[in-house]
Amino acid sequence: MNPLSRRISLVESQLADLQRDARCLSQTVTDLKTEVHLAEQPKVIPDIISVEIPIDKTTPPPLPEEVIAAITIEPTPLEKPTLSLTQKEVAGIEMQLGRVWSVRLGILLLTTGFVFLSRYTYDNIIRDLGPGIRLTLMYLLSFALTAAGLFCEGWKDSLKSYGRIVAAGGLAAIYYCGFAAHNVEALRVIESPVIASVLLTLSAALFCAASLWKESRVMLSTSLALAFYSISVNPIGWMACLSAVILAAFGITMMIRYRWVEVGFLVLIGSYLSFTWWQFAVSQGDSSISQSFLIAYWILFAGASILARRDMDEDRHLFFSSFNNAAFFFLFSFQIETGQWMERHWLFCFIFGATLMAMAFATRNYFPERTRIVHLVKGAGLITLGLALLLSGHHLFIAFLIEAIVLMALNLKNPHPLKIGASWIVGILSCLALTTTPLADIPSIALIFGVIGWLAMGALHRFTDRTDGAPDLHPGGAVAAVIAIAFLVFGFMSGWPHPDRVLTLGVIGAITTGLALREKFRTHAFDALIVIHFAALVAFISLFSLPTLANQTLLISAALALLISVPLVFLCKKETTPDDALPLHLLSGIFLALSLLFIGLTLDQSDLPKALTLSIIFLIPLAGSITARFTGLLAHSLVPFAMHVALVHFGLNTLLDGSLLMIGLIITIIHFAFIRKYHRLDDRPFLEGALFLIAAALWGLWIVQVLANPALPMTLTAVALLLASRFFAPALAPVISVPFFAAGFALAFLFGQSGELYLCLLAPLALHLFRSFHNDTSKHQALAIISLLLLWAQLTRDAPPLPLAAVWAITGTVLLLTGLGLKSRCFRLIGLIILAASLGHLMLIDLIKLNPLPRILSFMTLGLGLLGLGFVYNRYQDRLKQIL
Repeated sequence: MNPLSRRISLVESQLADLQRDARCLSQTVTDLKTEVHLAEQPKVIPDIISVEIPIDKTTPPPLPEEVIAAITIEPTPLEKPTLSLTQKEVAGIEMQLGRVWSVRLGILLLTTGFVFLSRYTYDNIIRDLGPGIRLTLMYLLSFALTAAGLFCEGWKDSLKSYGRIVAAGGLAAIYYCGFAAHNVEALRVIESPVIASVLLTLSAALFCAASLWKESRVMLSTSLALAFYSISVNPIGWMACLSAVILAAFGITMMIRYRWVEVGFLVLIGSYLSFTWWQFAVSQGDSSISQSFLIAYWILFAGASILARRDMDEDRHLFFSSFNNAAFFFLFSFQIETGQWMERHWLFCFIFGATLMAMAFATRNYFPERTRIVHLVKGAGLITLGLALLLSGHHLFIAFLIEAIVLMALNLKNPHPLKIGASWIVGILSCLALTTTPLADIPSIALIFGVIGWLAMGALHRFTDRTDGAPDLHPGGAVAAVIAIAFLVFGFMSGWPHPDRVLTLGVIGAITTGLALREKFRTHAFDALIVIHFAALVAFISLFSLPTLANQTLLISAALALLISVPLVFLCKKETTPDDALPLHLLSGIFLALSLLFIGLTLDQSDLPKALTLSIIFLIPLAGSITARFTGLLAHSLVPFAMHVALVHFGLNTLLDGSLLMIGLIITIIHFAFIRKYHRLDDRPFLEGALFLIAAALWGLWIVQVLANPALPMTLTAVALLLASRFFAPALAPVISVPFFAAGFALAFLFGQSGELYLCLLAPLALHLFRSFHNDTSKHQALAIISLLLLWAQLTRDAPPLPLAAVWAITGTVLLLTGLGLKSRCFRLIGLIILAASLGHLMLIDLIKLNPLPRILSFMTLGLGLLGLGFVYNRYQDRLKQIL
């Protein structure tokens, strides 16, 4: 039978069993609910319908949904038992102290006592015994201690760890006996250092063999630690270092052979600590011979870091190699006797630093990445220290900067934050190296090298972060470019006149902007490009702080700013997204604005004819609009348009000449026509409105300047603007027409004749009546009301000697009839108001003050007017209803 079929049959059988159990449980729950219900309500007996479900053992039917919903199995949360681990933890600590650390401390104390016991017995008991007898007794005691430890290890399992530690102490004592046989005066039986070295080697081999025999790294570690401790207590001469080298060699061999990493760390720390203790506390005399053993230490442990790379994780390997390098550097280069560093310390820094950097490159396949980086950074740091000890001033600056560039270049293939940080630290140190030298003493070539070097530094840092694909501002590249510009401006050009520095930065900005049209330059030097642009911008702005500027400087600055702006236009057009093009667009507009500002200052200081100056002011915005048609950039239409502000600076003395005003008006009309026909940018409504306003202002000034009676032309201009309003933006012409109306009425009312004022009022009233009669929506009712009120005021002024009430009555009647005939509500309302005013004036004033005849005339005129008004309203009431 197929195993899968068998499994399906088994699962179906289990499902049938579960369904059967579920039905039994459902029936039980139903019975229990029924009993509870009957117990609570004994009088009400509900009908219980029992449904028998046939059971088929082979293929059981599925459970009803009601039954499945009734069966709810709620999981019971299991609470974790709260165990009181405090006592167990305390017990574990006590066991650890008792089983491990008490034994280790005991062996340490025992070994110390053993060493000092040898001195005590020599001074008090066995002074007369020969060195051979004394050494033999010590060997016997050492072997006895080793044997006791081995016996305890094999006696019982509970004493296995104890016995190994005791045996390790005995082996360390044996090693000390071999050491003392040549180095301790009271126990010296060997005069030859070669034989003594062989004995030490055999002693080390003995306890290493015992450790391997027992396969115990604890025994080996303890033996090595106690051996280092033994030679540290009584080290004499160079044999102490030789003993440490032998012990370290054994330990490293065991670490590589059996992968006992702890042993390697133990001999590493033990070798350097024993040497340090001997140098600082015990040694007497010249230690130059013993220092040579440090080279053996370093080579031994450096080789161990290479061979044992796979047995250590990254953190352990980093600590192992770093401790070896740091201990060797300090102990080898620092002289204990004088408390100073060694002579020609800079040379040692160069050699050791170069060695570490060579190791970083040579161990690419051996060291972990972080260890290699640390070696590289330490090597660079030592070379930096050597340079600082050897050089000074600008020589040190150049050396540091070259080193920083080299370090940054090393990041091109495998960048790492630590290497990048080291490069920047060295670069900053190079700048600090110049702070001790007066600026006048620094050669120009050093400052130029600083500019080029920092630009290269920024470009290399940009390459390390792999930002070749997108021309985004890189922080490191930008900072390096700022430092380079600082070297150029405040270093190389520090003694130059301020305008010369500004123009030089402008030339550099124009050149770099032109080079930016090449994609490679834009991609790889984008940071320098932005910083140079910013420096040129600040330089141009700084010109305004000078009290006076020559026209030649202003013109050259304007040309340079324009040259910087032009390539940015092409760069902006190359960008595919608006977000990427916006910064370039703004930058181009800023430089264009500076160029126009310099041109404006030049025009202000020049002796050019006024017509030419004014033509330039008006032609520059037109040229900007024409340029914007081809570039499609708002900056090229808006920025030149601001040149019109120069008109305010020139003042009325320049603009009062009619010919100059006409020149500006003609150019403005041409500009407006060009905007209307060809301009399609977003600023078109603004430009149209502004040009319309400028043209209207120039026309108004020309009317006032040239014509003797400007009131009527001003009013006719306002009417013409209203007639042409449908051809312009909404509310543009009506808003501009208001000042013309106001100026025309004011001039006619204050300085003109009555006939001139009536002519001024005739035009707007005729326009209003024409549009009212044709049911035009733009009836200009407010203008009509103002004009009618002004007409009423002028008639009041011209009324004497006629009765004022009669004049008002005739005027009101005429206005009312005109409003009825030409469908003007304004005329009708103003006519009624004037009639009411005439009636009030007649009853309150004329009745008392006028003579009889004028009084009668006033009454008759007003009465006839009212009668005529009544007749019209009665005769034509149906038609008036339609009009009103």
